[in-house]
Amino acid sequence: MEDRMDVCIVGAGPAGVYSSYLLSNAHNVWVFDKKRKNRLWNDCAWGTGRRELDYFCDVLKLKPEDYVLHEAEEIISNVFYNKVERPRPH
Repeated sequence: MEDRMDVCIVGAGPAGVYSSYLLSNAHNVWVFDKKRKNRLWNDCAWGTGRRELDYFCDVLKLKPEDYVLHEAEEIISNVFYNKVERPRPH
């Protein structure tokens, strides 16, 4: 008997994406999100600050390097129309 379920998650925000990740090994998961006008992609999961990641990994006893897919050199925000460059390590 198969125990896999079909799961639909509405909302591709941080909770929806993380839930789909956790459920996808054992179930068939679909994530639905509202398409926004004049957007190329969702705001979710584009990135977070390293300080926040380190904090949550410390609290959860996880290794940050296991979760970093890419470290950007710069971020261009269309909210304030500015560009922020990441300081290079010395």
